Amino acid sequence: MYMPMIPHLVVAMLACARLGIIHTVVFAGFSSEALAERINGIIHTVVFAGFSSEALAERIKDAKCKMVITADAVWRASKLVNLKDIVDAAIDKATEAGHTVENVIVVQHLSPGETSLLKNRN
Repeated sequence: MYMPMIPHLVVAMLACARLGIIHTVVFAGFSSEALAERINGIIHTVVFAGFSSEALAERIKDAKCKMVITADAVWRASKLVNLKDIVDAAIDKATEAGHTVENVIVVQHLSPGETSLLKNRN
């Protein structure tokens, strides 16, 4: 999962637990060594949004992910980050490294271009 902190993240994690999918929560602040220890042998990994496409590709490949759940976009301060583009780039990099992701589920969290923030109000 490559999602922002939204209710859909909790729903997806609970769905994984209900279906018996093994997962671990991985935060963006771990070093590569600490992250490697946490994902070694894990079938499913939850990765919170914050990684570059290169770092996400490594995690997808290392965890042998068959599916990625993401949101379309998220606001970070005043910057709109298109998570789906990052996931697409990461999957392309993982494919080049020999790992194929079969499915991607996209949560429509924000619609880039349709959401406008008003200065001094939002």
